[in-house]
Amino acid sequence: MTRKELEDLDKKIKANQICIAHNFDAAHCSGEPITSHSIARSEQLKRIAENDKVCVWNNSISKCFHLMDESGGTQKTLFEPWTIQKASTFEGFCNCHDTQLFNLIDKPITSFNDEVILQLHYRAMSYEYFHKKASIEFLEKILSSDGADKNLLYDMVETTKERDVIALNDLKKEISVCEKAFSTKNANKDVKAIVFSFDVMAPVMCTGGWVPSHTIDKKTVLFHEDMKSLAPLIGMTLGIDANNKSFWALTYTDDTNIHVKKFLESLKKYLNKRFLDIAVLFCLQKSQNACCRPSWYNGLQKWRKDFIDRGFNEMDESLHKPVVGVNLLNLVYAVKQIV
Repeated sequence: MTRKELEDLDKKIKANQICIAHNFDAAHCSGEPITSHSIARSEQLKRIAENDKVCVWNNSISKCFHLMDESGGTQKTLFEPWTIQKASTFEGFCNCHDTQLFNLIDKPITSFNDEVILQLHYRAMSYEYFHKKASIEFLEKILSSDGADKNLLYDMVETTKERDVIALNDLKKEISVCEKAFSTKNANKDVKAIVFSFDVMAPVMCTGGWVPSHTIDKKTVLFHEDMKSLAPLIGMTLGIDANNKSFWALTYTDDTNIHVKKFLESLKKYLNKRFLDIAVLFCLQKSQNACCRPSWYNGLQKWRKDFIDRGFNEMDESLHKPVVGVNLLNLVYAVKQIV
């Protein structure tokens, strides 16, 4: 398939999704999904924007496959400047549900109560769900196209689809927990969180979900992507509160899972070791939904080469500068756990 065909297919699939909340609240669906912001535009993105633009990953799946086809997988997609009207958006919810289900986090967050935590987790999981579902449909079209089985990338595409199917099933479980909490109209008791507050504002924001399998002790890595789900997903939101200070919220539903417990315990050991820098670096490396201030990103220089492009999975502290304790932000700050 040509670059144009891939792009058209990608757009068509994403434009033909239904509101994610339709399954549990169809009566209040107001129509087709709108272009929703996973990171609030006026209360979040605008704070780090320059000329109404932020730098984001160009995560178009069609572009990624085009690059792999041309370069054999050696070329990487970098951050690009996008307007805040476009950055972090996805066609996930109708206008009614986008307004009602996230009303507490689309305005300045003054406290992290149960309802705020529920909305943070639901949005993070929904963003991942939308892109995994669209990815599977996209990959299925590629695999069924004429001559696809003769393409050198066929096995890689098939493996990617299988991985996405596993991830989608896990995302469905997380979303169902959130939807149950919304449906019962009771205070959220099923989604838990650990929230860290900083006394500075970082030039980076992020919303997404990951599967924890390692701590950040010694030479182990923060997260490991595998074909098998090792633990329930953790939602991560790096945002700005009502006081214009950064917060890092980690939301989850299974506080008894060994991987979740180990990960959360390991984080606390690094509260005094450039903790916000670690959070920012992880978001830049692993999330397709990280947004950052353009002038700050353009000034990273060695970080883009040494850490962002390489990623945690290739990090070996015996060969490279350790990630723990890095001075990425060049800021002096304090951190405390507030939830």
